[in-house]
Amino acid sequence: RESIYPHLLFCGCVKKQLEDARNSLHIKMIMQKLQILEDYFIDYDGKFEKDKVGFGCREESESVKNNDRLRKMRVFELPDKSKAFFSWHISFPGNFPGRIHFLPDAKNGVGIIGYVGKHLPTKNYTTI
Repeated sequence: RESIYPHLLFCGCVKKQLEDARNSLHIKMIMQKLQILEDYFIDYDGKFEKDKVGFGCREESESVKNNDRLRKMRVFELPDKSKAFFSWHISFPGNFPGRIHFLPDAKNGVGIIGYVGKHLPTKNYTTI
């Protein structure tokens, strides 16, 4: 991980999520999206600019942020064992409607990856 994505930190739960990605197309899509985040965080100066990430980078909707059940599905344990709400994400298109949820870490100049996998439920899509 350190040699391929040195500007990304991964939460402990991501290892299992990546092990669950067994389809070669899904793995390729995940690697492409992780590379997009790696490329962004190479020059990250502590000021996060979603438009520079591109590729559908966006924050969670208000309906997710304000719903305790949906919000909790996006809370992950950080490498330092504290927990955080991972509101930023980029999408996978096509037949693998997935997401990578991440947090910019201004203090350390990296992106923290909290979730890689299928689209998590929302108010409008309870089962993905």
